[in-house]
Amino acid sequence: MYAYIYLTRRNQLDLWQVDGHTNPHIQTLHIPELPLSNACFHPSGTSILLTGPRPFYYTYDLQSGTSHRSPRGLWGTTFTDKRSTDNGASLQTCSFSSTGEMLAVAGRRGYIHLVDWKATASGSQVIGNVKMNSSVKSLWWNNQGELLSLAEDSEVYVWDVGSRRCIRRWKDDGGFGSKLITGDRGNRYLAAG
Repeated sequence: MYAYIYLTRRNQLDLWQVDGHTNPHIQTLHIPELPLSNACFHPSGTSILLTGPRPFYYTYDLQSGTSHRSPRGLWGTTFTDKRSTDNGASLQTCSFSSTGEMLAVAGRRGYIHLVDWKATASGSQVIGNVKMNSSVKSLWWNNQGELLSLAEDSEVYVWDVGSRRCIRRWKDDGGFGSKLITGDRGNRYLAAG
């Protein structure tokens, strides 16, 4: 059984079961305080991360059918604290590592924040960052644990997250205004567009 996510309206998510025959609609989730711009399954398949142009996020537990708002921002601030907006901590562009232990979040001015997803309850989960030369448009992890990022100028960066350094980079020839990068599970193909 597979599930499919579809963002239908600004604050609504539809969840479908993909069985190859009838593909029934499972549930519609409405979150009034979060304009949804991204939803992704955790690699374990037990939850969905829901993000938007806010410094907080929601997780939806597929087993219990409940959603939970993050208790703190990525930098350990509460949402009543004025410092919570200082880092521009929108989670609109983010991607889980293949193990689900780390989350990469695009920040302002080319920064990519690395979040220890196992420590999200403590509020101090940002463990480091890397920086590109221009704004981040998309993020994707390959199966070797490398993070690939796409810049607004169609340049692709490959990051060794452990050493926090760029190990390869190239320009997508003919790329203009690229917004998305992704690859296959076998790490043979990469698509940017």
